[in-house]
Amino acid sequence: ENRQTLEHIFMAVPIPLLITGADGAGLSANVAAKTLLGAHIADGEPGALEGICADADHYAAFREKMAANGRVSDFETSIRAADGSIREVLLAGNGVTSHGEPRFITSIFDITARKAMENDLERLATTDPLTGLANRSQFLRVATREMERVRQKGGSLAIILLDVDEFKQINDALGHDAGDVILRAVAERLCASVRKTDLVARLGSDEFALVLPD
Repeated sequence: ENRQTLEHIFMAVPIPLLITGADGAGLSANVAAKTLLGAHIADGEPGALEGICADADHYAAFREKMAANGRVSDFETSIRAADGSIREVLLAGNGVTSHGEPRFITSIFDITARKAMENDLERLATTDPLTGLANRSQFLRVATREMERVRQKGGSLAIILLDVDEFKQINDALGHDAGDVILRAVAERLCASVRKTDLVARLGSDEFALVLPD
């Protein structure tokens, strides 16, 4: 009765749970895990967890930590879901012994939406919304980093500051929408004129900056 109760609880937990053998073979998966990874995940084939990891090196690191510590928490990696999509996840694992055999219980927390939000926030914090260029704070970070690089390792660095002549007259005569078109066009031309290693930034209004290492 207790075993059946535990089985029902295991299956009903909304977090994907996977029980594997020492060889990584999937031995049991709850409903949430089968939905995320596919029903085949618990078919007993060796390397069940390795097969879903998008990066084999990440899985090897996970197994090494599990073997060394008997448990792993908040291990960030990417997996292939049953629908073919790549999901960003946190793995947490615990080693247990069942009938004298080592087993690993792994829980899978999908953080794809959270990572996307973090990336959006980072982009907003470093990007000018009108032109898509780096903003003033990002320019200062990159310029400071490159100056420190030159100070420590030598080499050269050019920083160019420029603006659009008589830009206020464009805004006054044609309106801010026309001014925005001009600014985006300037941004596109600047980006087309530099290397991938260079940085183009908009500092504000019609002011632009370029960071050109070496």
